[in-house]
Amino acid sequence: ALKFEEDEQILYHKGLAFSYLGKHDDAIECLNQALKINPNYLLAMHEKGLVLDNSGRSADAIVWYDKVLERDPNDMDTLLNKGLALSHLNKFQDAYDIFSKIHDLEPKNVVVLRQMGAMLANQGLYDDAIKWYDKALELDPKNVDVIFEKETCQKMKQED
Repeated sequence: ALKFEEDEQILYHKGLAFSYLGKHDDAIECLNQALKINPNYLLAMHEKGLVLDNSGRSADAIVWYDKVLERDPNDMDTLLNKGLALSHLNKFQDAYDIFSKIHDLEPKNVVVLRQMGAMLANQGLYDDAIKWYDKALELDPKNVDVIFEKETCQKMKQED
């Protein structure tokens, strides 16, 4: 029989599969093995951050996002996910700063525009949030998430 040795890419993909199944510990184990083989495997670092954040370990996720960003400071996906992890920790100003950086580099990124609105809405800055939601809707007028969040923001403003 052929002996099959797993390389870092196979382990990474196994980690992805476990992550999609919600098996966070198994995913982290596979990603750790991939990173043991290749300590500079940026995709595995990024995915480990995602798994950690999705399992409620946002502070640990940020450590892994920072490792990616040390090597590639303009990795938009990693910046975005770091901003989301910061928002999960209620570090809204830090998250806002990251989303602002992404917005400067990618002004038509609807996900970032939506997150800017969400950061401001979470701080009770409803008028400012609505402006960001409007910018997102100019680019993607049928985005149901943005529409819903803007409507929620408008209701919160009226109740305020």
